[in-house]
Amino acid sequence: MRRRSAVCLMMAASVLVFACSSPGDGPSLKPASPSGAARGGSAPPRAAVETVFRTRPQFGVTVPGISQASLGEVARTTACPPAMAQFFVSVTHGLDPTVLGAVPVTPIVTVEPWNPDKGVNQSDFTLDKTIEGRWDDHYRAIAMVVKKYGRPVLIRFAHEMNGYWYPWASVGSNTPALFVAAWQHVVGIFRDAGVTNALWVWSPNVLRGTSGTPLAEYYPGDKWVDLMGLTGYGVQESSAAQTYGPSMAQLAALSTKPVLLTEVGAQRDQYKTSWIASFGSWLQSHPQVVGFVWTAMNIKDGVKGDWRYDDSEADLAAFRASLLAGRVAC
Repeated sequence: MRRRSAVCLMMAASVLVFACSSPGDGPSLKPASPSGAARGGSAPPRAAVETVFRTRPQFGVTVPGISQASLGEVARTTACPPAMAQFFVSVTHGLDPTVLGAVPVTPIVTVEPWNPDKGVNQSDFTLDKTIEGRWDDHYRAIAMVVKKYGRPVLIRFAHEMNGYWYPWASVGSNTPALFVAAWQHVVGIFRDAGVTNALWVWSPNVLRGTSGTPLAEYYPGDKWVDLMGLTGYGVQESSAAQTYGPSMAQLAALSTKPVLLTEVGAQRDQYKTSWIASFGSWLQSHPQVVGFVWTAMNIKDGVKGDWRYDDSEADLAAFRASLLAGRVAC
């Protein structure tokens, strides 16, 4: 997800998780998968895709501020309580344990290896710096927060690596081989720290608008990945099949790992309603997709487009119909 400013980049990782009571009306939120927090140096219970996604496909959201109230509003509007909520943290700022602990559903933590205040060209965050261990202490600190949390956490590290808008992506001296090495290095830090409750989400961008390098060149290997992800927004496309088709074909040839659509939405154009309407049937025809995370944000929230499902009555009606057509676990 490309954002307009550094302030917006840190929005979801700052103190935006409020202590709010559940709304009195509408569907109730699904709690995160049950599990006790790790105590002392003990490893938390091991997370498993089969357990976290016992029911599928699951509905998740990225919203400006994760709270019981904001997710309750999503549940009320869509008649489908979200099972996942995504927020973003940078390696430089770290992961606040109070923010993670306040997420009332399964958290997806997108970990970005950069300083969000400094743009794309950052020599401190080229892939070789990660491999050399420049930021290992920062990764260990994040790992300890995840471990202490104790319940399943989806970690989406260095997403959209096949794009050109992040310092870890296809820019400068970075190569797909260096990305693979950096990914394995960071996952290794978490594993060495005994973080058994993390599920790793490898998440390229859909092929449209990227370097065009085959996704297979960026893939770290099945032993290093739990879920394959995709960022993909409908932009001047009338159906989800147009948006995801070529990329899904490459994923299918790459691995049998399940797929999580990590950023979903449709731009406000003449096709938006039809794109949303097509999404449910497309989802039902792709059983390898175990869930999706809708970006319920617009330009004023700091993203590049109005990706919301409820920006008009027609779009909301299409979205609710798509949830039914896709047999989403609500």
